[in-house]
Parts: sequence; C-alpha cells; structure tokens
Amino acid sequence: MVSGLILAFGWYLAATPSQSVPSIMQAQQFEVVNAEGRIVFSIRATEAGGRLEVRDGAGTTIFSAGVEPDAPTQFGLWEQSQRAIASQRRELERQRRDLHHLVTRLQEFERQNLKQSRTTRRGHELDQYRSDLARQDREIDNLERQVNRLSRQLNSLERRQ
Repeated sequence: MVSGLILAFGWYLAATPSQSVPSIMQAQQFEVVNAEGRIVFSIRATEAGGRLEVRDGAGTTIFSAGVEPDAPTQFGLWEQSQRAIASQRRELERQRRDLHHLVTRLQEFERQNLKQSRTTRRGHELDQYRSDLARQDREIDNLERQVNRLSRQLNSLERRQ
C-alpha cells in the first residue's frame, strides 16, 4: 500500500507540468528589436543605475528615462525636445555670462574715462555701446522666457501621457 501511494504520488508529479516561466530573470541589458534587427526598446544597467530607452525604427533614441548620471540620487528624463531646450538654455546662459562680462568691462572703461575727463566722441560711442548691451540683455531675457515657457508646456504634455 505504501509503495502504491509512492507510485501514485510519482505519477502525479510526472503528470503535473513544471513551471515554464522563471520567476526572476537577470541580465545587464534587455533589448527588443524590430524585424530589421534594430533595437527599438532597451532596459539596461549603467554605472549610475538603471536606464530605459525607446528608439524609432532607424535606431535614434526618442525617449530615455533613468538615474541621472551626474546626480545618481536623482531620476532623469530625456526626450528630443528636452535636449533641444536644454541646449538652448545652456547657450542663453553662455550669452548672459558673456554679456555681463562686457557690461563689467564697459563700466571699468567708463570709470577710467571719467577719471581722464574725456567727454568727446568716445562718450557717444560708449552710450551707443551701452544701449546695444542693454538691448542684447533684453533679447536674452525674452529668449529665456520663451525657453522656460516651452519647457513647462513640454513637461505638461509629458505628464498627460
């Protein structure tokens, strides 16, 4: 009787399908490719943490999310529009630094000019130079507001999706 039970239990185990899906899969990178073999989706480990990427049919990264490489405690989101906005923002910051440097040089020049008490044609040139710098500063402010507005609109659209 005991041998019959053991035989029946063995028969039951043999008839029961084993689990075909592993409960855990581990890899450093997982990629999904299209019919042409181009990567269209990937999940991978990086030095900073994890990264998820979505690419178009040509293989160009369209969207990427993961740990910020420069600040490993922060989450980073990249999307083509965000890259363009970030690039514009860096360019505006560079222009602003250059402009402030020119303003500082102009102020130093004016102080030297006042010490020498020259109120000739140079004074008019300085006024024109000062006016041009002020106009450029206003233009940079306007561009910065436009970039910030576009960034807020893009963030709003991303949250809706």
